[in-house]
Amino acid sequence: MIFFSFKKLEYKILNDELSDKDVFIYMLNQIILIDLMYELLFLAPYEESNLIVSFIQIVVDIIAVVVGNWYVFKINEKLNGKDFFKRYIVISWVAMWRTCLVSILLYTPFVMTAFLDINQDMVDWLFIGVSIIIFSIYYSMMAKSFTRLAN
Repeated sequence: MIFFSFKKLEYKILNDELSDKDVFIYMLNQIILIDLMYELLFLAPYEESNLIVSFIQIVVDIIAVVVGNWYVFKINEKLNGKDFFKRYIVISWVAMWRTCLVSILLYTPFVMTAFLDINQDMVDWLFIGVSIIIFSIYYSMMAKSFTRLAN
């Protein structure tokens, strides 16, 4: 399994070196990692958020996922439109690992705010901003990798 190198992964994709079993392993590991990250969120200290801010966070997340995936799909169509899911699963694995490292750096201050007397609304709005940054990083890595496959 390739964890960080887009170039090695792109080479394997272009040379058709990934079997369905390889792709399944990437997908399964990705599902496990996403589940673990989700569970870790419940271990962090939590304070009630403003309902409006929470709603805005959900809307921003949904828009980012829809737009990001649509954009990557369109890039793949320009490539040749083939093997989108195979490419998506393996490329998103590498993008996810890189994004996880950035997320740890960006979200650590939010965990620390739980121990400080800071206005929760301000923290929630900053969290939305950081989420936008993280989604942007993730989908730009995905888009760049799909674009390199097209060239």
